This record gives sequence, C-alpha cells and structure tokens, in this order.
Amino acid sequence: MRSDTASPTPVAPSSATAESSPGSSQTNTGMMSRARHLMEAIVFLALAVVLIRAFQVEGYLITTGSMATALKGAHAQVDCTHCLFSFAVGASFDESSPNPFHQELSSKQEEFTTCPNCGEPRIPLTESATSQGDQILIHKGGFYFREPKRFEPALFRNPDQPHEIYIKRIVGLPGETILLSEGDLFINGARIVKTLTEQRQLRELIHDEGHPTLHDSQHEIRSRWQPARGATTGWAYSADDYSWTLTPTTDSAEPNFQWLQYQHWLAVGGSHLTQVSLPKPEIKIGLPPLPRDQQEAEESETSASLEEPEKIEEQDLDFPFQLPTGGCPVQFDNENHELSIYGVLTNDWYEKVAKLNKENPEHIAALSQLKAQSHLAPITDFSSYNPNSLLHHARVMNDLMISLRLKSETPSGQFALRLHEGANSYEVVFDLARNEFELFLKDSFQPILTHALPAGDFASGRLIELSTFDRHLLLAVDGQLVLDSWTLPFTSAHQSYARTPVEIAGRQGVFNVQDLRLYRDLYYRSDFPDLVRHATTTPYQIGSNQYFMLGDNSMRSWDSRCWTKPGVPRNFLLGRPLIVHLPSQTAPEELGGHRFNIRIPDLARIRLIH
Repeated sequence: MRSDTASPTPVAPSSATAESSPGSSQTNTGMMSRARHLMEAIVFLALAVVLIRAFQVEGYLITTGSMATALKGAHAQVDCTHCLFSFAVGASFDESSPNPFHQELSSKQEEFTTCPNCGEPRIPLTESATSQGDQILIHKGGFYFREPKRFEPALFRNPDQPHEIYIKRIVGLPGETILLSEGDLFINGARIVKTLTEQRQLRELIHDEGHPTLHDSQHEIRSRWQPARGATTGWAYSADDYSWTLTPTTDSAEPNFQWLQYQHWLAVGGSHLTQVSLPKPEIKIGLPPLPRDQQEAEESETSASLEEPEKIEEQDLDFPFQLPTGGCPVQFDNENHELSIYGVLTNDWYEKVAKLNKENPEHIAALSQLKAQSHLAPITDFSSYNPNSLLHHARVMNDLMISLRLKSETPSGQFALRLHEGANSYEVVFDLARNEFELFLKDSFQPILTHALPAGDFASGRLIELSTFDRHLLLAVDGQLVLDSWTLPFTSAHQSYARTPVEIAGRQGVFNVQDLRLYRDLYYRSDFPDLVRHATTTPYQIGSNQYFMLGDNSMRSWDSRCWTKPGVPRNFLLGRPLIVHLPSQTAPEELGGHRFNIRIPDLARIRLIH
C-alpha cells in the first residue's frame, strides 16, 4: 500500500429497533390503533437506519507514514536513552509507489536513529517495540451536510487508482489556484496564514524541556537550553518540575536582561556548513636568517645581507594548515584563510587535526571555534520519523513557535522573548507592572508597537505563544491573540542560519518558566527529485468540485503533487477522521525458552484527530 493507504477495519454500526405494543381490544378501533403503531414503528425504523447510515463510523488502520506525525503508520516506538523522550520511527513507507526514490528508501533497514529532542545519536532500533499503525474511526457522514475546510483531514479514494483509499489533509478548495513555494501554501497568489488554532494543530515539536538531558551517555551531549555565556546569570533549572527560574543577581536599579538561549545542538552528523577565519599573515614578511651551514653556500650566490632579511610577497609563501589524510572532514581554504566543515566536527577528528597544528596556538584556537560552532545545527524540516538517509535533503526552517507558561513572584519586572532567523530578529518585551508588551525589530532601540495585554495574573501563570509561521508574527497570551497582523520580510534559503534561533530573558523580577517547548511549522516540499509535478513550479488550477490533498510528512507523501489526476472529486470523499482508538504496541515475551510478541494497549496514543 502507498504512503497514506488506510486499510478498513470495520466497526459494527449501531442498530436501533422500535417495538409496538399490542392492544387487548379486538375492535376495529383496536386494529386501527395497532396498524397505526406498526406504521409508526416502520417509519421510525426507516429513519433510524437512514440516520445510522448517515452518521455511522467505520474503523481504518493507517499502514504507512505520509501523515506522520499526526497519524502514524507501522513504526518503532523509541525511548531516548539520554533524555527519555519517546518518539516514533516509521517502519513502512510507500511500498507500492512507482517512484524509484520511494522504493529505494523503503528497501533500507536502518539500525540506528537520533533523538530529535536532545540529539543523542545511534539509538538502536533493533531493541525498540514495534507498533501497528494508528487505528482510527471515520465519520462517514462528516461531509454530507457541510463543505470540507482547508487543513482538514479527509478519507478519500485516490483519483489515479480509485480502489485505493487514502487519508490526507485538504489544502486546496474547488476553483482555487494553488502554488507551493518557500515551504508555504499560496492560494490565488496570496500566502495562506494559519490561525492560532491551525498552528496548534499542524505544528511539529522540536524540543520539549520537560525531557532534559540529565542521563549518562557515551557521547558528549549538551543541553539545548543554556544561560548565555560570558555573562552573570541567575537562571537555574529544576528537575523537580522541569522549569527554569530567574532570580536577580545584582542590586543595580536597572540591571540588564539575563538571557536563556536555545541552540539546536547535535552530537554528530548533520550537513550544515560551518566556517571560521584564520589570522591572515602580513602582506610583507621578513624571512629569518638561514642556518650557518647554508649561509656560506648562499653568500657566493647572493649579496643579500643576513642582517636585513629578504622581503617577498605573501602569495609567494605557503602557510599550510596541516590536515591529516584519510577523508578528513575539515577543509582549509588557503586563499581566504578559512577552515570549514559540513556537519559536526567530532572530538576524534578534532584531536587528529589539533595534533598536527600544535605548534600554532592561533590555529588551535580557530579549530576549537570550528568544533564548538559545528555542533550548533539549523532547525530543518527533517523528521526523526523518516530514515536518516533523508537528512541531506532537509531544508532550513525559519517558521518557529515558542510556547511557555510564565509565572512571576513579583508584580513588576520585564520578560522578553526573541526569535532570530539570520538577518532578522523579533523581540517582544512584557512589562508586568503596566500589563503591556512592546515589539522591537533588530537593532531598534525604540519599540515599533506598544499594546495592552489581556487581563490576567502572572502570579498563577500565563500561557505565552510567539510564532513566525507563514511569514507572519503571531503573539497569543492565554489563547487570546494580541498580535497577528505583522507580515515578515522574505528570507532567502541561502542566507546564514541563526545559531541561536530563540532566546528568553528577564530583569528586575523573579520569573519561573514551565512547559517550555519549541515547534516548527509544516514545510510543503516542492523540490523533491522526480517526485512532484503539480503546483510546484507553476500555479495549478483546481477543478470545480475538486480538492487538492497533501500529506503532513511532505518528504514522504504520495499526494496531489504527484498523481496524474491531482484533483480529488467531491464524490470521492469518504469521511472525516475523528479519533485514534484502540492503539497497541508489540512487547517481546519469553516462555519456556520460546520468544514471542504480544500486543498490549497503548492508551497514551488515544486522541482526537485535528
């Protein structure tokens, strides 16, 4: 079955019956009464059957992963050995897809995966419990009495192969012109901006500080949230309630903000580029005196004074940065005096290179800087649900959301959130005493916006959400929008990424931050090799009474971008997914020397489908 095929697991529909009560009279009136009751029972039964069929539910099993992580196909459920974060790794992809790219990836069996929450590498997959795909209930009458909505999941028949049943998300409505660009959805030439509710439904978790990196590991793993280096800070982490608390460290009347920074730390791997500069030699360099045994031979050939060394141009000299042989990942650009590496510089390679350059302290300092910065990777659209072989296809993500619950023990003070995306940054500062916020852009000393906050009490905690989804700045406090109309500038995919994409800070108060999480938006791919052809390079006109469908797992989804007939007719819609029910996972057992698997309920996976 293809990436989003749903296998039916029929659920018996509810039944209703109505019985008539026989009367005791044998008169014509009694007979007429019984006939009337019988007729009413028949009518009620007919209506019941119609209503049951209109609103009946049916069960389906998701077999593959094009809608991950909202809906999972067959997968291994993995618990990180370092931060105990639980995540799914797909075990079945696009088996019947005609695309060679899908077929190649589906044939690969990977032994290890990497934790998306802390970056712990080489987590074995062979020891993980395997789970069936999500079992879902479909409301078969979900679209009988209303029109489908954008971003709503739907069960439907594949227009290319009507015998195949798929589950995707509706993104294009009848008659619209659709284009996928920059990872976003454009309808009739305008970028679609998701509401707060839609952002919550579609966002993908990047990091949950409720799973801190507190456990031993064979690799050097650094916590992704860290107090800013080089400054005194009052931030402290509590493992009891997984919160960060800021207490003042100075008696100054106007202390500076104390920053807590998120950095997307990786232990190994990655394909991001890191570059550092080496100190450049002087334009004119005097050569040192020759050894005595060479001076006599040289004196007969040159009249140059040994006390006044010969002057030569820099380009005539060779200042090599020594690199070991054997596939060293570090590159040296002699012309620009730069060191570079794609991915993380591991400690093993660092020591090999440092050993060759130990006589040059400036080289060692640059190499140390390269190693430190190489661990700070960009946030991309890669999902740990997919094979690691897709990592080199990942795209850098700037559409981020930070979510946290803020408490304050003092009625005053200021709390700030800052989002960076390379050339641009956006900072929101909450003033608790005035119950208002200010918006600052990069390098601006004056706010470009000041606005009141909705009524609420920071002493009991308030939910704050700040996002840059769809190139719009959105701010919500306790679910109420206070900023959603700021369009952000275009960001080039080729600009350098922010090595510290998110920061939070406080001053002149005591603050406690709980439920600290970072998310990214969905990224609709339009550039996959030999995979997409509709609404990717040019706009596509959706037919009347048709819909354009996309999977959430855009890297692996076989959907309207790829089909010969991209539009799904209205009468091909079969129902609205409602709930994930009766999920289970496999647990290995041993009895009498025999090993076997048993299926146990996984109640944590029961949820509504958005």
